Amino acid sequence: MVNATDGGVSSAEAAESHGVEFMVAMTIGLLVTWTALFYLFVWLHPWAARHWPKSSKRHEETKYWFAWYAVGTLHALLVAALTVPAFIMLATAPGSAQFVSTNDVFCTGSEGDDEWLRVEIAIVVGGICFTTYTFVDMVLALKHGLAAADYVVHHLAFLACGVLIWGQCIMPFNASVLMCMEATTPFLNFLMFFRNRGARYKTSTTICGAVFVVLFFVFRIGLNTYGTVVLWVSREDPALDTVPRWQVWLLLFAVTLGLAVQVFWLPKVAGTFCKAILGMVRGDTGSDDEDGDEEEEEEEDEEDEDTDKENGHEHSVGLVSRELRN
Repeated sequence: MVNATDGGVSSAEAAESHGVEFMVAMTIGLLVTWTALFYLFVWLHPWAARHWPKSSKRHEETKYWFAWYAVGTLHALLVAALTVPAFIMLATAPGSAQFVSTNDVFCTGSEGDDEWLRVEIAIVVGGICFTTYTFVDMVLALKHGLAAADYVVHHLAFLACGVLIWGQCIMPFNASVLMCMEATTPFLNFLMFFRNRGARYKTSTTICGAVFVVLFFVFRIGLNTYGTVVLWVSREDPALDTVPRWQVWLLLFAVTLGLAVQVFWLPKVAGTFCKAILGMVRGDTGSDDEDGDEEEEEEEDEEDEDTDKENGHEHSVGLVSRELRN
């Protein structure tokens, strides 16, 4: 083996050292980027808010609400574009590819196989983006009173999965399953952001709501359940022999907890969608008795704000517990 320096450091060790430095720099860079993007959108809010009607819900007019949804949508589009095609390719792959484990700092274990190498790189980049964003999003949501308990549990579970999978370079299949769920987020965000901004958005929000519900069942319930079951069934797969057993069990717990949160949200998602469809069938466009509705909504918001202030969260809203109610 050729030494890279007189001190006896091999070329492979030198490359690994540079690789670690690159990955650390990339992680720090993404943490800074997600945070900077959030506050960039906070700064842009006064200009952006002129381009759409005001929401009837007071808490939806804050600059932090706007930034939260803007950055979340950008992240979801990026991660979904990287991981949905990767999942499709891994879905029919052998177990050795689905549960590959490697010591390579870039988490690429398919040397000489360009097809699988591209898949692994897409999952690694998506995984770093996903994990860093999830951490930043949870911190900022807590700081600005945007997160409730279910939201925090959801993020902690997925942070644990991200750190374990990325840190150990294992199970690209399950990693792709977890990140594929971001494909539902842009439709949910559009619905949540524009649903209380007048009849102009009635049709578009209803369409996005319908697409979200379909994708929610496909990705967050169906695919997530499938991935969780596959992980439980394959927990003794030889490909996982290099991973400490406590980490395998911790990952199983975290993945299962993440699925449980999605199931917990399911009745609210289904109920909200059924209400919207029922309203369309009845011809409710949201324009009748608009003044009366706005007064009721303002009173409701005042009650919500009073309750939130008592709990120490001026604008506390859970991802589903408050966002998905009418």
